[in-house]
Formats: sequence, C-alpha cells, structure tokens
Amino acid sequence: MIFVVLFLAAVCLSLVFLYKAGKVTSEKMQVQNAADAAAYSVSVVEARDLNFMAYTNRAMVANEVAIGQLVGMASWATHWTSFESYLMAYERLFIYPLVMGASLGTSGDAVENVFKTATNLIFKVPGDLFYKVFKVAANIGASVLHNINKVYSYGQTGYHFASVLYSLSAYIDLVEDNAPDAKISDFGILSMIAHTLTYVELLPGYESFVKTYKPTKAEHAAGFERFAAVVNGSKDEFSRKRGWTLPLDIPPLPIDIDFSGPDRFSLEIGPFEVWLELVFKLSFDLEKTGASELRYVGDTATGTEFNWSAADATSLLAEVFFRIAAGLDAFGGTVASGDFSLGFADGEASGALILSALGIDVEIFDLTLPFPTSAPFSSGAAQAGKTKLNHADLYGVDKESYGGTPKHSQAWGMDPTGTAAPPFVGWRGPVWSHYAYQVPTVIATMPTTERRVNTSYKGLPMYSDSVIKENPWGFEAPYFLAGVVKDDVDIYSDNAPLKTVGSCQDTVDTKMRIEDIFHLNDSCIADGEIAAIAKSEVYFSRPADLAYFTRADGKEEYGNAFNPYWQARLVETTNADRTFSVGLQQKQAFGVIAGIADLISTLESVPTDIMSWFP
Repeated sequence: MIFVVLFLAAVCLSLVFLYKAGKVTSEKMQVQNAADAAAYSVSVVEARDLNFMAYTNRAMVANEVAIGQLVGMASWATHWTSFESYLMAYERLFIYPLVMGASLGTSGDAVENVFKTATNLIFKVPGDLFYKVFKVAANIGASVLHNINKVYSYGQTGYHFASVLYSLSAYIDLVEDNAPDAKISDFGILSMIAHTLTYVELLPGYESFVKTYKPTKAEHAAGFERFAAVVNGSKDEFSRKRGWTLPLDIPPLPIDIDFSGPDRFSLEIGPFEVWLELVFKLSFDLEKTGASELRYVGDTATGTEFNWSAADATSLLAEVFFRIAAGLDAFGGTVASGDFSLGFADGEASGALILSALGIDVEIFDLTLPFPTSAPFSSGAAQAGKTKLNHADLYGVDKESYGGTPKHSQAWGMDPTGTAAPPFVGWRGPVWSHYAYQVPTVIATMPTTERRVNTSYKGLPMYSDSVIKENPWGFEAPYFLAGVVKDDVDIYSDNAPLKTVGSCQDTVDTKMRIEDIFHLNDSCIADGEIAAIAKSEVYFSRPADLAYFTRADGKEEYGNAFNPYWQARLVETTNADRTFSVGLQQKQAFGVIAGIADLISTLESVPTDIMSWFP
C-alpha cells in the first residue's frame, strides 16, 4: 500500500513536470516559428525589391541601347550619303584629268556630269531620304525612351521605399498571426531600426546596402560610369560593331605579305654568333566600320553629361611594318644588339631604335606621329543629347571606339578641326582649275547642328544598385535579425492561471503547496518572458546548372541590381547575436556584471603592503 502511494505521488509529480515542460516547449516553438516567419518574410520582401530594381534597371538599359540604335541608323544614313562626296573627290583627282587629257579638254565636264548624276541617284538621294526619316525617328524615339526611363527610375525608388514600409508591417503582422499575444522585443525593434538604416540610404555619409545614384550629383559619377559600362556591354551587334572587311589579295602582286617568323639568319664562329632578324608585313583591306557610343562630355561622369553618338566609315586601309634587328651573342648570352622598327597603320606612323650592350638598353628614339594610312570612301556621324560632343572630344579618341572607325584616319579627320590630309580638302590640282571636293569627315561634321538628331535627351536616369561591402556586425543589411517575446502570463490557460508567490529562490526554498502544483512562478522565467530570435539574409545566386542562365564567360557573378537573381533564406545566428539578444530581451548578463563587482570588492580587500603577503 505504501509503495502504491509513493508510486502515485511520483507519477503525479512527473505529470506535473511533463505538463509544464510541454507547455513551455510548445509556446517556445510557437514563438520561434513566429520569429522565423517574420525574418524570412522581411528578406523575401527585400529580395522582391532588389529583383524589381533589376528588372527596371534592365529595362532602362534596353531603352538606352535602343536610343543608340536610332542614333546609329542616322549615322549610317549620312555615311551612305557621303559616298557621293568621296567618289566625286576621286573623280576630280583622277578621272577628270585623264578624260580632259584624252579628249583635249572637250569631254571632262560631260563625263563629270554623268558621274555626278550616277552618284546622286545611288548614294546622295536615297541617303538624304533615309537620314530625314531616321532623324525624325531618332528625335522622337530618344525623347520618348528617355522619359520612359524617368518613369522607371521614379517607380523603382517608390517601390523601394514602399517595400521598406511593407516589410515593417509584415514583421508586425506575422508575429501576431503566428504567435497570438506575442510581440516584437526591444532587441527586435532595435535590430529593425539598425537594419533599415543600413538597407535604405538614410544616414548622411553612410554607404547603405542599396544606393540610389542621382544624375545631378558629381559624387555619384562612379555609379553612372558603371551604368554606362553595362549599357555599352549590352549593345547589339549593329550598335557595337557594324561593318565588314574585304582583304585585297591581288595576284600576281603579293599584296598580303606576312613573315610570322621573324626570319633569322645567323653565323656561328666558335662560342660566338652573329645574327640578323627581319620582319616585314604589307596588307591592304577594304573595310567598313561603325558603332554607337554612350559617352560623357566633360571631366566628370555625372548622369546629365552623357551623350549618345555614332560614327561610320569605309576605307581602303594599308598596313606596313618593317623590323630589322642584329646582334652578337657569346656563350649563350647577347653581348650587343640593335633593333630598328618602322610601321604605318591605323592613321599613324611609328618608328623606334633601341641599342643594347651587356644587358643595358638605350632607347635612341620612339616616335608616333599622325600619318594618312587609308583611302576614304565614306564617313558618317550623328549624336543625340542636351550636351554636345565637340571637335576636341572626338580628336584623339581610342582607336577601338566607334567600332574601330578612328583607324580610318582620313575619314575620321587628321587634326582637331577634322581636316583630311591632302588632296581631299582645299587642294587644287596641279593644272586644272577644279577644286577637289571637301569630304565630310567625322570630326568636322558630328558637332554640327545638322548632325544632332535630338537635343532633349538629358543623359542617364536615376537608378539604384546594391553595394558590396564588409558586414562586421552581422545585423546590417543584407542580414536581418528578428526578436519575438511572449509574456509568461500569456503562456498558461485559464484552467491553470499563473500565481506569483515571490522570488524564484523563495519558490525553491519553500514547500510547494498542492493547490500551486500546476502553477509556475513567473520570477523563475528570465524577465518573465519566453523569447526567440531568427536571422535571415537576402542573397544573390545566379543559377549555374542551366545553360540558359549561366554567364557566357563562365565567371562567378557578384550581387548586383542588374540581374534578378535575389533570393531569401534563413541563416544561423552567431554567438554575438544570441548574447546581445538574451541581454536585451531577457535582461540576462550571466553573472558577468556581478562577477566583475565581486572581483573589484576582492581587490579592495587586498593589503597594499606587498611584504604582508608573505608570512
């Protein structure tokens, strides 16, 4: 009988503890689920925000490329028209004198009129018509697309701030829906404030995770250089490099000669070797090039200073390169040598002479000068923008810009005014009274009013992008920490109301009464609350398992607001996260403060006389 009574008492106590443990565990799981749902949902909202930025940024990039296409079409039309000028220039230089000489001066004008009529019908008339149509299209299209980009940029900014407000609302609602009577803790509120200030550009001088670049601010120039680089990298083939190349191999004359060697001739005398190397290349190519470029005018790449321009040219390009080198080697090393090279290509003449002795190089000269290396047949240019490219902005540009058009030096312009080398501009024949046609070089014509197809385009629009930076604290964006608590008075139902009987130690020291057996002293719960935290992250991950989504260069892509591959996930909290949350949510210091106080008290009781430490 006694055994049965004791056994029943043990069973009752076990049931009490199981009930209390189960109730607390159930409530803890509910609070934890609420924190997880809130943290994950906030990051989901931010992922949608970043993906919306990516879609709108890509739309703005596509519209900018479309503007470049329209300007390129206008440039192509002027290039087609210019064939008439260049062909008439050659007619004046070569055909007219030959006809005048052969006919004793009787048929030159008639032949020229026939030639001019033919070039007008084939090139000038259709080219002028195309240009009028393309100019109107470029003017209207550039204005419409530019204003559409403004709508995208303002919509992007509005959606960004709306997402922040929505995430705050979702945070509150999800806690209430998933854990009734629970609430956001003090730690959760502070974490949300810190996260918002690091996610949105609100603090002056602080670089937030999402940065908005405004076209009028000079300090945002780096952002617009990046935007322009994305636009130029997204151009289609017509805007990037349109044209063709026709190598001219004319037998029996070896027009293309290329010693890929170099060819080496040597004479060995014991440990000595005298050697001679020769390299020679001669080639002629008939080439058409052209492209559209997004460039900024001036010294700073502010968004309002950007301009669209395009250029086209057709020329017979010549490339000549000659190199001769000689030297003396002894015992496997070069004692002395000389290297002379001379080249003509890409509108430049270059030459160099380098002498070397005992490993010491002496550069005698190394020169590069402008030199006509092409015979032009066409040139075209157009630009759009409130800012205008002038002669100085076009002279000396990189040879690879505009699809390589600056390599056509005669069609591009040999000096800052756009003048071509003789005999094309202002040159009079040695006998005849006819002046040569003035050809429309790119530098000379692009800055003119006639070639500005649009003057309302005001450059690149405002846009937002993500910023890659270190995150030393762990609570800054792209991370988010949610903190949720539930008061202990909400844990138990009305069938087992909580009764406060004193301190936690009092409950332990005193005998438990039978009527309080299902009650839990709230002073034994840290700060009288059950608490939970959760951490989430918005991250960028471009799929690498599907060829449709992978990068063409095979490289890993870092997070950016130009591709919509942002996602959300829950991540593990750090020791620092847990320590701070327990300290703020449940006011627990784990005896650290008390330990420090005890240490100070102990140190105060230590005798100041060191000798008294030793008996």
